[in-house]
Amino acid sequence: MGQHANARAWAEFERLDRQRQDQSFEDEQPQTEAERAAEWDRQYWDRIDAEARLMGVGEWK
Repeated sequence: MGQHANARAWAEFERLDRQRQDQSFEDEQPQTEAERAAEWDRQYWDRIDAEARLMGVGEWK
């Protein structure tokens, strides 16, 4: 009986877990092309700024 109870409990857990995962994606709206471009641009310049800081470029004394 213990094996069957465990199997039922895991099956219920997996069902609820899949349901929660599906619900978590429902709130997200797809990004527009402009939003994706703005995010890419921000990430690009953040990376360039980080590289400049590592090299000591642009530091005010």
